[in-house]
Amino acid sequence: MEEKIPVLDELREALRIALPNGKDGLNDDGITDDISSIESAVKAFRQRVMSDDRLTANNDYLKMIAQIDKYWEKLFADPITVKTQRGPTKVTPQRTNNLLERFFRDLKRGGRKKTGSSCSSKMLHALLADTPLIANLKSEDYLNAILGDCKSLEQRFSQSTLPKSASI
Repeated sequence: MEEKIPVLDELREALRIALPNGKDGLNDDGITDDISSIESAVKAFRQRVMSDDRLTANNDYLKMIAQIDKYWEKLFADPITVKTQRGPTKVTPQRTNNLLERFFRDLKRGGRKKTGSSCSSKMLHALLADTPLIANLKSEDYLNAILGDCKSLEQRFSQSTLPKSASI
């Protein structure tokens, strides 16, 4: 493991995620950087690994490169233009599932606090399918899209349809 840490740190630096010297660990959002410079850094990392006979002799590094190759298009996807109430805006797709993992860590921690049980599978199976959408209510943009002209969720739920302006 110790010998693999520098290579993983180099990959994290290239991807600009969970940086080795960062203090946020798994909660690190990474650095928002130009996607083309990140792609260039990952290309250089990939080339360095593939040109190192010591690394390519180890199947673990070849598997890592295969994963990078497999998801290359998703790692470096162009921003998507979406329509919002304020007009079109560009959204850069997530390159990692860090936000989703953080959400489930928080969900599991909350379940353990409520039940005192370290086993969260029963709690997760009991959740309604749309329960995770509740976390979106922390987002001001999401809340504004749902509420429309209403001042509260109660007022919004008393209506029968979503406002026409609720496209995110």
